[in-house]
Formats: sequence, C-alpha cells, structure tokens
Amino acid sequence: MNILLRLTKVELLKLRKHRLTWGVLLALTLVLGLQMNSLRRAAHEHPLSETTIAEAGAPPPTADGFDMSIFNPPIANQDYWQAATLPGVFTRFWRMVDWLNIAVIALGIVFVGQEFSWGMMRMTLVRGVARSQIAWSKFLALGLTTAVYLLILWLETAVLGWLLTRSLSGAIDWSFLNGSFWLEQIGGIGRMWLIILPFIAFTLAVNIGVARPGPAFSLLFMIYFLSLFSYMTLLVTVIFIMAQTDFDPVSFSGSFFGKLMQWLPHYNSRIVLYWGEPDILAEGDYNIRQMVEWLQFSIAPWLSLGRLWLYGFISLLAALYSFKRREMTP
Repeated sequence: MNILLRLTKVELLKLRKHRLTWGVLLALTLVLGLQMNSLRRAAHEHPLSETTIAEAGAPPPTADGFDMSIFNPPIANQDYWQAATLPGVFTRFWRMVDWLNIAVIALGIVFVGQEFSWGMMRMTLVRGVARSQIAWSKFLALGLTTAVYLLILWLETAVLGWLLTRSLSGAIDWSFLNGSFWLEQIGGIGRMWLIILPFIAFTLAVNIGVARPGPAFSLLFMIYFLSLFSYMTLLVTVIFIMAQTDFDPVSFSGSFFGKLMQWLPHYNSRIVLYWGEPDILAEGDYNIRQMVEWLQFSIAPWLSLGRLWLYGFISLLAALYSFKRREMTP
C-alpha cells in the first residue's frame, strides 16, 4: 500500500507539472462559460414580461397511445429564467460530464500511452515496480485530478450563476441555501465522479492494451462517439421501428435490440447523472427519458451504475492480465 501511495504521489506530481493538465482545465472552464452565456441569451430572448409559452407543434398521439408531443414540449419563459439563475444554473454544470470524459481521454494518452512509446514504462519496470501498481497509481491520480476539476467547475458555476442572477434579476434570494440544496449538489458532484471513474478505468485499459498513443487515441474517440451517436439517435431508431403495424413496446423492451439499447454506456450514464427525470431544457435527454419510460426500459440508477463500472473495470482487469504476460525488453 505504501508503494502504491508513493507511486500515486509521483503520478500526481507529473500531472500537476504538465501543461496539458492546466490546458485541459482552461478548456473546460471556457466550455462551461460558453454554456452559461447561452443560458443568459435564452433568458433575454424569453423575457418574463411576456407570459407566452412555446407551443408544442408535434403531431398528435400515435394509434398505440404514445404522445408524440414530448418531442416539442411546451416551455414557459419562466423555465429559461430559472435555468439561467441560481440555483437552476447547476443543472448546466451536470451536463459537463461528457467534456470531462473527453478530458480523461486526452490526459490518458499523455500520461499512459506516451510512456509506452517513449520507453518510460520500461524504465519504471526495471526498478522493480509491479505492473498492477503502476496501473492503479495512474487510476488514482487521474481520479483525484478529475475530482479537482469537478470542484473547480462547480465553483465556476456558482460564481457565474451569481453574476447571471444579479444581471437578470437584480437581487438574489439566498433562501435556497438549505440542507436540501447542499445534498443535491453533493449528490450531483458524486454522481458525475462515479460516471467518470469507470471511464478512467476503460481509458487506462485501452492505453495499456494498445500500448501506442496514436491508435489508442483513435480507438477511444471512436468508441466514445459511437456510444454518444447511438444514444442520440435512439429516438429516431425507435420511431422508425414504431412504424411497424405489429409494434408492441413491452415486447420490444425485452427483445435483443431493446436490451442492447439499454446497455449503451451513454444511456446508462444519463440515468445515473439525473437520478430522476431530466429538466425540460435538457434537450434530447428529456425526450429520450419520456420515450424509454413508455417502452418500459430499465431506468434503475444503481443498475445503470453497475453496468458502467462493469464496462470500465472488467476492461481494466483484462488489460492488466494481458500487460502482466507481455514481454517488455529494453
């Protein structure tokens, strides 16, 4: 254990000294800032002085009873203002999880993949360090680094939310700062971290298995965006299947294709992230949630979290097994 802790400190020192670590953090803060600015623009475009509600222009319910209006739900101007002011702005912070996973890919390539190509991994092994300890020290270091990222981004959300609230409302009602608020925030940060940790494990697994930064980078991005694309096209896919005259939502959820959809990493990450129904401004997440509830898909957060950790840590254990059997001669 002492060796593992020392190795983790070394990895953290390397992360802290590398410019990429700070460059990734800067990029994340800029992305969050742009997203918060979009909330400000949306609030200005939907002033509270106008009580209009965006009309739902979706087609009428289908014959099998599914309400197609979920694809364009009525959104009140108040919804835009709540999302742009405290405490509603924190829902935007939760949606940074995809950007944090992309940051993990970048950090993993530099601090794992390049060590194979540059020969640093061989030098570490020559010193008698166990291969499993190397891998787990990198996992702990990346996990702690992303935890710091999460805290910094949360603080940025709080500061920008304060500025937005003063700009839009002129005054801030601090009555929301109660026990329920802090539990919600701690829960949100914790859920994001629990989603990121298995992806760190999967990123390490790919880098260890491929042992070359270029192919590992390409493979990770391909897998990640394939999962994201599959999740975002879930609605279109299901609507196409619904066009069949004998379509039965209950039977579909138990079919091979239905079960495959429920094992998508992004599908499960969204279940864990929201731990309930997404807000109406969560774009595709809200629509997909309505769809999967109608299809009677699994929406159990703990089950989804288990699937994510199964993906991540089974992959890492398999990569470690392969790593231990691999010849790494000077």
